[in-house]
Amino acid sequence: MIVVMRPGATGDQVQHVVDLVREYGLTDHVIHGTDRTVVACIGDKRAVDKSAIENAPMVERVMPILAPYKMASTEVKQARTTIAVGPNKFAIGGRRVGLIAGPCAVEGMEQILTCASEVSENRGHILRGGCFKPRTSPYSFQGLGYEGLD
Repeated sequence: MIVVMRPGATGDQVQHVVDLVREYGLTDHVIHGTDRTVVACIGDKRAVDKSAIENAPMVERVMPILAPYKMASTEVKQARTTIAVGPNKFAIGGRRVGLIAGPCAVEGMEQILTCASEVSENRGHILRGGCFKPRTSPYSFQGLGYEGLD
């Protein structure tokens, strides 16, 4: 559940909501934005009296979140998450589409160098390669394991 406070909510008003949330056994995570403060509530919400929270001073709205990934939800955090990868700091989650390519299982030095060359020539951003294939049939190639990392 997400509790969105009205702009201008004081620290005491936010704390009052946090106290209510904790009374219901939920864990709170307060996020201070530029315009609003949001209280993300994690836990079993079945026993929560939503109206008690909605009627608290300076509460703008209370929104249930059905997704299991509450802390990653854009309802909690409006900014996009980006992860910089590699020496060129390619941003995964940024605006550019990235090309990540490579073999399912690295079978040798020549193979991975050929793949690296192909990925680079085709403007790829990240070379990937697996060393274990845990879902493959036990009668098929299982990958090189730790040897593939050498």
